[in-house]
Amino acid sequence: MQINPIFQLFLVLLLTIIIELCIAFLFRFKSKDKLSVIVLANFITNPALNILILLMYMLFGLTNEVTIFIIIFLELIVVSVEYYILHYIYGTEYSKSKILIISFTMNASSFIIGLLIFGL
Repeated sequence: MQINPIFQLFLVLLLTIIIELCIAFLFRFKSKDKLSVIVLANFITNPALNILILLMYMLFGLTNEVTIFIIIFLELIVVSVEYYILHYIYGTEYSKSKILIISFTMNASSFIIGLLIFGL
């Protein structure tokens, strides 16, 4: 069964937000403000990431070997962007290393779970 690409992008965003909120909660991000920042960061990074991946696949028909390296590279950019967002807002409350670990863990978790659910 073929899923509508727009619905799939929404589904991936929703799943990413749920996973990353769970990870953030484990790192003691429990206030509405902190969790809202995670959601907003994902509204910025996730659609951009997935639209880029979809466009590259449609334009270039990338093979799985090439695709995984491009996706990992783009995911590292997402980790960086989310790190800077979190650092900008919570840099006085958390160390740079803790914010980087949080950003990396959230994104690695959503990436791995996404692979398990959706594949490449």
